[in-house]
Amino acid sequence: MGMFDSVIFFCPYCNEEITEQSKVGICELKEYHQASVPANIALDLKDTTISCPKCDIPFLIAGEVPRISLRLTDKKQENGYD
Repeated sequence: MGMFDSVIFFCPYCNEEITEQSKVGICELKEYHQASVPANIALDLKDTTISCPKCDIPFLIAGEVPRISLRLTDKKQENGYD
């Protein structure tokens, strides 16, 4: 099994935890909160689309390194969400 690190996000609609994996760097199975992501992992995940497992709304991981945050993608409007 491969090693990875994880970044934990929270859906702004339902507050469900969303976890995304990165295989950049040392990969020691560490977990990071979206507000404290190392720069190399932030660069790896930037512009990645993820979906909330509970409400299935797609989000784009975006922001400036070394900080990233969760932002809605344009797909939200296409699917009829407010």
